[in-house]
Amino acid sequence: MSDHLTPVLTTHDLTIGFTSKHAIANGLNLSVESGDLVFLLGPNGVGKTTLLKTLAGLHSPIHGRIELNGVPLHSIRRDTLAKRRSIVLTQQSAASSLRAREIVSLGRLPYASWSGSMNAGDEEIIERAMSMTSCSALADRLVSELSDGERQKVFIARAIAQDTPIIMLDEPTAFIDLPRRIEIMQLLRRLTREFHKAVILSTHDLDLALMAADRIWLLGAGGTFATGLPEELVLSGDLKRSFHSADILFDESTGRFAWNNESGEPIDVQGEGLLAHWTKRALVRLGYRIHSGALNKVLISSLPLTWTFTSANNSHSFPSLAELANHLRRR
Repeated sequence: MSDHLTPVLTTHDLTIGFTSKHAIANGLNLSVESGDLVFLLGPNGVGKTTLLKTLAGLHSPIHGRIELNGVPLHSIRRDTLAKRRSIVLTQQSAASSLRAREIVSLGRLPYASWSGSMNAGDEEIIERAMSMTSCSALADRLVSELSDGERQKVFIARAIAQDTPIIMLDEPTAFIDLPRRIEIMQLLRRLTREFHKAVILSTHDLDLALMAADRIWLLGAGGTFATGLPEELVLSGDLKRSFHSADILFDESTGRFAWNNESGEPIDVQGEGLLAHWTKRALVRLGYRIHSGALNKVLISSLPLTWTFTSANNSHSFPSLAELANHLRRR
């Protein structure tokens, strides 16, 4: 947490939605300080994007007040607001004929002269933003030619170039492979730790949220809301309740969702280390339920490496996990 007396963003008894009869959530009293990395989580359709757009001033709240650095959001002039907050949306409306560097340069428009010209300081900020996001090599390429991951990095670079105290991002890791998602998370953490930016992002990526978030805002169905450290929301059961489904279980010990196979046939795995761990994973995927002392057993031996399956009636040994899996599927 920062020592700043005034949070970057606060809300007071905030109600969001489109009409008072169709409110998404109400009574939200939120606070974000410099250096905070906040993840907004929740099932599809609960209103995460609406909340983010409301905080950014793109939607009007139904009730309550939003403040940026202690100033009511509704009273901030449009040109001033562009220097107070930047936002990266999942669907960007930039013309496909623009080149990557031109997109990033748009972040400096709030600071440009009336003619739109930029000085050497602006150019330096643009170059630094592109370097931080590893998209300098994309500078001359058309936005329409970029991959989803490349395009997302360019829009994040634009937000960095805008140099605002708070950055809001809607699903910044959507449609991006795992290594690129981790790169973006590392970049956002760097913005909060080294440059003391406040960052709020909505996401469906629970793994990254549990790994990187300073705090989670958890928006649930019916307008329920919870906030806290990732670990607190796991221990309280709020994460499990928010994503509850008859077919899906949240494992508090691993922080992951898995198929509900409580009705699956029980099986015991006897072995150690990574071999036992990944054998159990394979068996769960096949619909079995791991249970110590079960009649069905898999014994893993290392010399030679074998998987032996025993049941009440027979016993079979296999030289590979794949052959064991094939046998179990045919039972």
